[in-house]
Amino acid sequence: AQEVVKQLQDYQRQLEGSLKMVAEMKSAAAEAKEATMKSAAEEKVNYCEELVNKVASLFGVFSDDVVAELSTEELRSRGAECKDAEAAAIKALKEAQELVTLRQIEAKGTNACEADVAILRAYQERIRNAQTEVVRFKCLPPAVEQQLVVKRAIDEASAKVAAAEEKVQKASQMVEDLNSDNTKVKEEDTGKPMTQPTADAAQAARNNAQVALKGVARYLEVQARTNKVP
Repeated sequence: AQEVVKQLQDYQRQLEGSLKMVAEMKSAAAEAKEATMKSAAEEKVNYCEELVNKVASLFGVFSDDVVAELSTEELRSRGAECKDAEAAAIKALKEAQELVTLRQIEAKGTNACEADVAILRAYQERIRNAQTEVVRFKCLPPAVEQQLVVKRAIDEASAKVAAAEEKVQKASQMVEDLNSDNTKVKEEDTGKPMTQPTADAAQAARNNAQVALKGVARYLEVQARTNKVP
């Protein structure tokens, strides 16, 4: 009987040891997860601040003297770079805000220590400061803003011209096929006729091309009247 009791006590000690090990593993995993989450939030906030500093640096070069010396193409290029940087910063700040807010909700639900809560509050403060900073650079000098309007108009016009040219090329190819020996109906080995471009299809393609060209011409005329396309 004593031997049985001793064996049960050994089992009990082994079980307690295993339970302690599991508890330590769970604690270590929770700490690792918490550290990872803190690291992710820290990296996100740091990244936001880097982007905002980039925005400040890009916008800061547009003094009156610099604007006067830059060509219209340089104004468009630098202005577009500024707007892209601003958009990237705003997007990153929104993501950082959502992440830190989520971490704060999780911390509240798990009764996190005051030190962790304070860190998250500090992150929120840094995000608010970055948001305030990026708002300062919302507007570019009027000369640069005007060139960005011109750039957008030119890009849109180029896309319309490219689309019209594609339709013209398609129509031309169909007409060329009709006028060549290849437009005759051929038969496969099975004796079934192969489908070839028809005069009606070619005419429809030509009409589409004409409509597209007229649309581009009207668009360019309107843009020229508003001084958006030089």
